[in-house]
Amino acid sequence: MAVAMVIGNGMLIHVTLSHKRLRTVTNYLVLSLAVSDFLVGCLIVPLIVAAEEGVFGSSPWVCLQVFSVAIALILVTCLTMMAIAIERFIAITKPLKHHTWMTPRNVFVMILACWLYSAIIGCLPMLGWNAIIEDSTVNHEGRVIAVPDCRYQNVMAGSFVAFTYPGHFIPLWVVFIILYSKIYLRTRNQTCKDKVRRWSSSMQARKYSVGRMRENWRALRILAIVVGSFLFSWMPVVIWYCLLYRGFTVEIVHGLQTNLPYWFYNLGITMAFGNSAVNPFLYGFGNRSVRKAWVGFI
Repeated sequence: MAVAMVIGNGMLIHVTLSHKRLRTVTNYLVLSLAVSDFLVGCLIVPLIVAAEEGVFGSSPWVCLQVFSVAIALILVTCLTMMAIAIERFIAITKPLKHHTWMTPRNVFVMILACWLYSAIIGCLPMLGWNAIIEDSTVNHEGRVIAVPDCRYQNVMAGSFVAFTYPGHFIPLWVVFIILYSKIYLRTRNQTCKDKVRRWSSSMQARKYSVGRMRENWRALRILAIVVGSFLFSWMPVVIWYCLLYRGFTVEIVHGLQTNLPYWFYNLGITMAFGNSAVNPFLYGFGNRSVRKAWVGFI
């Protein structure tokens, strides 16, 4: 999975930077998404595996740092996806204002805001918002005692988990559904208006109607895949932590278990990180210009 993230996003980054005509405001956002997903694949996944296997020792603070960086990069990915949705919404619903609002400068500000906000959130656990108890992690000789396992739930406080997962992902789901629904409805309404204008002959109108209908269904499928992939990729993880932290009513869950089997957690994590492997094909190579540029490069 990590290999797929690195290859897919690495290809997208290379193609976008190598072709000047691909340097549009939309592709700047897609490029930021590809960079964050690339870092998740080449940095976060190996670090988490190494930490859980004890490669970095048994210090809870090292474990905390690994998961803090992971949270920051994953949040960058999610916020950038929301920025792409907002940019597409403006492009379709406010086409005359798109070039005024979505200038390269404004897009760079959006990208910078996504990265800075995510970095701040990622630093919060290391600044004290965690489940590490000082007295229980340092013995009388001043040596750090090992945590049971280097797991997310062993170092993260319940309130912080509630803040990061339901506190961010549920609002993002709502925003995605609203924006993409409005995009589809606007496209469908525009199609109806165009069909009335072109109603010059029954045969021409029928052919035009069929063509536009196919385009609408194709657009709807793409939007459904985008929203659905994000929704279903992260929902198992949110459900797991909600049950583990007892509806986020407890801060520390050392020794607590959920009613779900552990394979459900492994499946959820795989699906969540797998979203970073799918993103370059949904947002990048799904673009005809990007595909042509890549074929020309090969």
